[in-house]
Amino acid sequence: AAAGDSVRLLEPLGIKTPISLALHQILVTEKLPPVTGPYLRCASPRISFCQTASGTLLLGLGPASDIAPDAPQRVEPKKIEAISTETIRLVPSLKDAHIVRSWSGLFDLTPDGRAMIGPAEHIAGLWIATGFNGHGMAIAPAVTESLALSILGASPVVGLEAFAPTRFEKPLVSEASEQPVSRIGHLGNLVAPPIE
Repeated sequence: AAAGDSVRLLEPLGIKTPISLALHQILVTEKLPPVTGPYLRCASPRISFCQTASGTLLLGLGPASDIAPDAPQRVEPKKIEAISTETIRLVPSLKDAHIVRSWSGLFDLTPDGRAMIGPAEHIAGLWIATGFNGHGMAIAPAVTESLALSILGASPVVGLEAFAPTRFEKPLVSEASEQPVSRIGHLGNLVAPPIE
């Protein structure tokens, strides 16, 4: 639950977490007739939107902006304009939709885009779950179940080895198979620079 503050929480215990923070902004429209069922995300520009059960649309535009841990989290008018402009360009039928509110929130990012989930190596009984790269709420039920089973010594349905917090103690080397070769490949990378 500490998200980006995991760094400050774990540091006094001698645990280094390579987490950086990014600020993301979301716009919420008025209730609208059905526009989309699934969550949609465009590769370029990186506009995303989904429709809630009540009919409002949640609109976002990546990449998120890097932010210092103590910096204020503000809604930026220029970002509101950019989200609106790109959404209307891609879905012209939304040009008359009214924005009713906006918010900003932090993403806790790891260098490889995967969360850090597992036991702390040098402190018995301490388990870490942080660095969810903007996906925390979406994957929290599965993570919680797998983490609870692991803590109890049982085998989780989804293994946590790939998320081991200790993986960053060795130099980070990407395998060739992990390198995105297209714009589509960058969809999961929330703060990747545009492909030239």
